[in-house]
Amino acid sequence: MQAAYQKQRPEKTCSKCRNKGTFAVNKHEPDGLQKWCNVCRKRYAAEYYKKNKSKISERCAKYRSTHKDQYKAYEKVSEARYPGLTLWRHAQSRAKKKGLPFDIKPTDIIIPERCRSWVLCCVPGRGKFNPAHPRWTERFRHSVTSKGTFG
Repeated sequence: MQAAYQKQRPEKTCSKCRNKGTFAVNKHEPDGLQKWCNVCRKRYAAEYYKKNKSKISERCAKYRSTHKDQYKAYEKVSEARYPGLTLWRHAQSRAKKKGLPFDIKPTDIIIPERCRSWVLCCVPGRGKFNPAHPRWTERFRHSVTSKGTFG
């Protein structure tokens, strides 16, 4: 099954490699498809990136620095929605900084619905995780680090 942004028409040939293949949608073209097939476009994009890596990196860094608030907001939503992936990214970053090998996949991280060591649910983004939540009492409070992990 093809994605909505990809089409395959038997009569369409790539203007670069002259082969028939899958084409991305482009509403500005008369037939509604890109001129180059997906393989040629990916190859071109990879070559362009290799040639202009420093220029692209500078542009991305400049954009990130001017849009810090948007990145932080996205990060918070992402952490709440995908806590396992967030844990994996932080672990990967720590291993890289310490020069340790890292062969864990995001699918290796399993977060249970309820924590086995504590009475309250510890999954971020579920409301009960927040120490300011009304259900938290002094007897259930645990030390929470700035990253949102118990320790």
